[in-house]
Amino acid sequence: MGGAAAINTVRLTLGIIFHRMSMANSIFRSQFRKLVKSARDDFDAASTVEHEYLKGRIREIAVQKLLKPFLPGSFGIGSGKVVDSEDNQSKECDVIVYDRDILPPVLFDPSLGLYPIESTMAVLEIKSTLNATEIKDSIEKAKSLKTLRRIPDESLPAIDMKAPLFGVFAYSSDLAINGESESSRYKKYDNGQNPFV
Repeated sequence: MGGAAAINTVRLTLGIIFHRMSMANSIFRSQFRKLVKSARDDFDAASTVEHEYLKGRIREIAVQKLLKPFLPGSFGIGSGKVVDSEDNQSKECDVIVYDRDILPPVLFDPSLGLYPIESTMAVLEIKSTLNATEIKDSIEKAKSLKTLRRIPDESLPAIDMKAPLFGVFAYSSDLAINGESESSRYKKYDNGQNPFV
């Protein structure tokens, strides 16, 4: 799967998993709840870890395990940096969804590596608690993806030349329950330049 079909698959996968699971039969909903509970349990277990990098990595892996069952067979998931053919690199990315059929990554272990921009479908930033500082950091990471250049391919639709989808996954937020929404706060800092999933 390549081109617009791959991007549309990622949009569907990342954008409406929760909606689809609410409509699925009870067996699918039960399995999805187990995945969510496992991710939440991993998050809680990470809270006890006193090493910040390790704590963050455990939470990234939890999100990867949550998403992986919903990705098409040719898609992989990992972390690292996204690169282009001109030796430019993104900032470090927590979760990278890629299509290995387009161009495989250079992996240094099973999920850590360098991922070609041409096959990178989506990037997620994982945050323990989303706050203004973390949103600004995420916006900078999204901007670093937009600077990467894909190798032009006239056989692919124009949508393929855009930057990968970018999203932020947070386990919690510092916003009040009845206050501003996360999407409103994100847009306030971003001015609509880097829309998220």
